[in-house]
Amino acid sequence: MASSSALSYQRPPRTGYAPQGPRSRAKSNLRDNVHLNTNAFAIETMCDKVYHNTVDIQVGKMNRQTKTIESFESKKIETQLGRKIVHMAIQRQFGNIAYAFDGKHILILPNRPDLQNDTVQIDLNDVDPLNDARRKTYRITITFSVEVDMKFEGVEDPAVISVMTYLNIILQQNAQLDPSNPGISENQSIFLKEGSENLRIGSPGQKEFLELRRGFRVKSFPALGRFIVIVSLSAGFFIRDRNLANFGGHSLAPGSELTRFLKSSNLLVTVRYDVGNRSNPTVKTGKLFVDDKSARTCTFDKDGIRTSIVDHFYRNLGKNIRNPDNVVIALGGANSKPRYPIEFASICPDQFYRKKADADMTSAMLKFSNRTPGDYLNSMRGAHQRLFQQGQTLNGFNITVNPKILAAQAYCLKALQINFGRRGIVKESENESTWNYRGKVVAESGAMHDWGIVYFATDPNYTFSQKLFNGVRSIGVDVVECREDFIVTARTSDCEAALLQLYRKIQTTTGRTPQILICVLPNEGVELYRTIKRVCDVDLQVASQCIVANKAATKSAQYWANIALKINVKLGGNNHYVNVMDRHMVGKTTMIMGADVTHPPNRRVNNSSIAAVVASTDLTATKYVTKIRPIPPRGDAGSDDIIPSMKEFTADDLMTFRKSTGSYPERIIIYRDGISDSQFNEVIDVELGGIKRACEEIRNAPDPNPDVQSYSPKITFVVVSKRHGTRFFPQRSEHGDKNGNFCAGYVVDKDITHPTSIYRYKELPGQHIIMFFAMRMSAKKTSNFVTTISARLVQSRFPLRVIMRIWRVRGQGIMWEMLGTTAVQNTQVSAEVLLQILWKRLGFRRKDIWKKSFMRDVL
Repeated sequence: MASSSALSYQRPPRTGYAPQGPRSRAKSNLRDNVHLNTNAFAIETMCDKVYHNTVDIQVGKMNRQTKTIESFESKKIETQLGRKIVHMAIQRQFGNIAYAFDGKHILILPNRPDLQNDTVQIDLNDVDPLNDARRKTYRITITFSVEVDMKFEGVEDPAVISVMTYLNIILQQNAQLDPSNPGISENQSIFLKEGSENLRIGSPGQKEFLELRRGFRVKSFPALGRFIVIVSLSAGFFIRDRNLANFGGHSLAPGSELTRFLKSSNLLVTVRYDVGNRSNPTVKTGKLFVDDKSARTCTFDKDGIRTSIVDHFYRNLGKNIRNPDNVVIALGGANSKPRYPIEFASICPDQFYRKKADADMTSAMLKFSNRTPGDYLNSMRGAHQRLFQQGQTLNGFNITVNPKILAAQAYCLKALQINFGRRGIVKESENESTWNYRGKVVAESGAMHDWGIVYFATDPNYTFSQKLFNGVRSIGVDVVECREDFIVTARTSDCEAALLQLYRKIQTTTGRTPQILICVLPNEGVELYRTIKRVCDVDLQVASQCIVANKAATKSAQYWANIALKINVKLGGNNHYVNVMDRHMVGKTTMIMGADVTHPPNRRVNNSSIAAVVASTDLTATKYVTKIRPIPPRGDAGSDDIIPSMKEFTADDLMTFRKSTGSYPERIIIYRDGISDSQFNEVIDVELGGIKRACEEIRNAPDPNPDVQSYSPKITFVVVSKRHGTRFFPQRSEHGDKNGNFCAGYVVDKDITHPTSIYRYKELPGQHIIMFFAMRMSAKKTSNFVTTISARLVQSRFPLRVIMRIWRVRGQGIMWEMLGTTAVQNTQVSAEVLLQILWKRLGFRRKDIWKKSFMRDVL
């Protein structure tokens, strides 16, 4: 197969942005022009075409009387078992060829398979792919689907998503087929058994059965003239492959902690025991079902006689049960027979633990996966040899990955300033992206007059109320000391009743509704926290603040001041303002919105997802209102991640904004979380369309105000994606902080970024993809604005990426819509007007505009 460059198209110009020349010495500093190492590698070559095939695996159903296969049926098969079955089928049908299989239904081949009628059925009779005694007959049907061209016209071509998908499958397949240390593919990561670590904290079940493994997350991405591969470190919990006979004193009796853990973990186990004088042991494998009875108490009818499991194994099989009080198990479900003593079972290897991690597990994972920047970079160098070494898969698809880690050029944004009360101004620190609150008071105080405390801690410390009072007063909040009769103690089991009792007591005594309830927790228990928030937010509709007792007992006054800042916001106050906000919003009323969707644990037919939308209600974007609506399951009609009621959300928020400020906003900026690349078009059609329809209803409503009759706000739609996996490392120590991370405020918008869009990586929350942008600001002003509003909403430190592109130019105006093509389409604009727009409004340099290649790419 002939090779080609990894990205075979010419780069259209970056719209809305033009690289500037070197800055003058007066305006430059050491951090303006630096280079950062990344966790990305360049794909140098790959094949011109791949061939997409679909795979269907069926399991033979045996007639127990005739011992023959009477039919085949489709069943859900574990990923690792499916990979082994497909590998055996390909070896039998095609021989030793290169292929890539996603573990479900997609099979990618470098050459078109020679199949009659484009399909083939392969029967694997009485095989045991995983060598775990599951000898069955499988029927594998391979059907040729489509020939995929790995070359495309540009990144706006829909084929780019397919190419990225195929590259990811091929790269993961190459790592899994390493005979020396095969990787386990889970959640788009390759986990390795080497370097695993047993869990040392948590419940007995977690410590006995769980281990932590490190892995690599691989994702391909288009860049200028090539594809790049971003490799990030990951960690996950796996079930330890161990025998279930001995646990060093821990009980496996019915109802014990270990048996409860096993019962809820959905494990695959193998039962193995010797029978009499047989040369071969009895070996069976299946899903673990834990019975509620022990081997001594579990009985069944045998030849009309009631027999226990202990007696059956001793009298008929000659086996002594060492622990007859331990539970018995079955392979399958509750109706599966027979039952086996658990001591004959062992856990099958390489099983990923899929249940949600609790606080102890999360803490252990963070400690296990913590890496210094230097260690992280060294891991990336080792990852190339481990993941991209030239194996059969990469050679077959003619893929080569350059071992050199890519570097990216960066510049630094101007530090922000924060306004507090009494004209207090604090400038952002140069290297840490932090603000020192010490000695400052809040910009706007809430009122904390009617409040109470509930102690759920086993050893209540009644000095908490005085410490909290001093902390709240120190930041300038209008607070009154808590009355002694408003301080109560309660057991965690009586949480709901205690909160309701305190609420009514404050309401009866003062004649007013409580402003906030303070809850002192014995630990960071999730269930107690959830109960408190449900009762306070839903039932009582009162603010609440949870404090962990053991953390607060040894903390300084600064700890209580930090708690007080959270309380002031919940009381309707405002802690600070961002100076730069005024420059972006001067003369333009702006409403900031945020939207997300959460799904139930089991997304069944009758379960609804929940959509939540928040929106600012003041001119400085510091106060917000929240609205929640259910999303009925849409089935095949569309994705449950899309919010169909965005029009209703926006209409309510616009009315609230008008009541608070006296006018409708001239700009609407919405941040949207939880959207994948494949859902961008649907988001534009449904959610952005809903916002526009809400504005149109206001415009068409009877209102004598001429501004309302012509109401058409500028809308910016920003998709926030946090799991892009990109990391940066300073090449020189002066460009990093004390921990070796690169300093906050750096922006990367070239070298590893999108070839036609402006991608901006920043040390701020998430990856921001601006899909629709109608505010007429330059790319750099937009970058500063996103930085400012992000710092205002949450001061966190994660990479940020901003994408901007022009969809079309109409007349002498310009509309920035961030999902489309950079070419000018369906436009009746003269060349002179187009040049004027590109030069004056978008900041392109005149000499760049007049280049023939530039005009050819644009027009």
